[in-house]
Amino acid sequence: MKLHFYLPLITAILFFACTNSENGNNETALETNFSNGIWRGTIINDHNKEVPFLFEVTGEAEKSIFLINGEEKLLLNEVKSKEDSLVIPMLVYDAEIVAKLEDNTLNGYYNRLGAYKLAFKANLGNESTTRFEVKEQPTQKLSPKYATSFFYDNRDPKTAVGLFEQNGEKVTGTFMSETGDYRFLEGVLDGNALKLSAFDGSHIYRFEATVDGDSIKDGIFWSGKSWEQKWNAQKDDNAKLRDASTLTSLKEGYETIEFSFPNEEGKMISLSDDRYKGKVVILQILGTWCPNCMDETKFLAPYYDKNKDKGVEIIGLAFENADNLEAAAPKLKRMKNKLGVNYELLYAAKRESGATEKALPAISKVMSYPTTIFIDKKGKVRKIHTGFSGPGTGKYYEEFQEDFNLFMDKLIEEKM
Repeated sequence: MKLHFYLPLITAILFFACTNSENGNNETALETNFSNGIWRGTIINDHNKEVPFLFEVTGEAEKSIFLINGEEKLLLNEVKSKEDSLVIPMLVYDAEIVAKLEDNTLNGYYNRLGAYKLAFKANLGNESTTRFEVKEQPTQKLSPKYATSFFYDNRDPKTAVGLFEQNGEKVTGTFMSETGDYRFLEGVLDGNALKLSAFDGSHIYRFEATVDGDSIKDGIFWSGKSWEQKWNAQKDDNAKLRDASTLTSLKEGYETIEFSFPNEEGKMISLSDDRYKGKVVILQILGTWCPNCMDETKFLAPYYDKNKDKGVEIIGLAFENADNLEAAAPKLKRMKNKLGVNYELLYAAKRESGATEKALPAISKVMSYPTTIFIDKKGKVRKIHTGFSGPGTGKYYEEFQEDFNLFMDKLIEEKM
């Protein structure tokens, strides 16, 4: 089968070629037995809670698998066979699904490489297949916006803004927080029971709660292998977060940032290099493990290509689940190739507590990935933006883009 390549702005649509198995067999069961249509998959966490999601298989001689996560369709390409199982890599993330295919059923596990495994299963459905079963028509109506709190045992609640859209029993939306949004959520209102989920290859989310008039009560949020958290929300048309440009700052006495880190080829890169002198530079603090960082990169990569001739540069500073450059380099290369990144991505440090403060001592504590630093032509830091409200936030993402472009245009037009 052939490999086709397309790059839309938000959703990558790629056809994959079915590779030969490692034991030398020719065609795998993927081509001959993987039925076209909508499939319903589930990943089961340590609380025995299913996180449901849908994916689609299309094509005849050329098969394509698309992960359907809310409004986005994500290709799971590079599928291969290993012994009697399919191995499906999860985009740029260090994760994969390994499963056996038999009678329109997949059984196996989701493998977060080097961390944990969770049971996975999937069955062929049809065009009307949904994530959640609905037993009762909605008895409540969700409002568009809620002031939301996520609770912890040993510290203050995390404040968020819940954004929802309800069409009959179907519910879509997200939560915006000061560290980033929860991306695309989708589910149902079954009677007064709210059920939402998300799976984008990395995030494994399930939300449950009871809707009671203007309140959302008794909420529980499950994430990944074992995280469980209580939450609630109250209708509030004026709910908002603190200004993202006020949450992270330079330490007293600093106006500039200095660093020297290697790119994926081992070349040391710093802001003092000729390439960056006299230019507007964006520093992107990120990790290849971070879906919100990938959302930001999908915005920054085409912005860079369009504006680099105007004196704009971007440098990604990656804090990775890797002890050294040798381990991190394949992750950076994969991200650059998958997302069409033509600016430098540097290995800053291993992702661990205190890593950002040690690598970038001029900055106060970094509270979120991504964090974006805007530097003017004189090398001075002009703004630091914490978190990222991506396409899952709808109009708030549009507002971010407008503000970003206005601020960058101002920096570009300034004289040295």
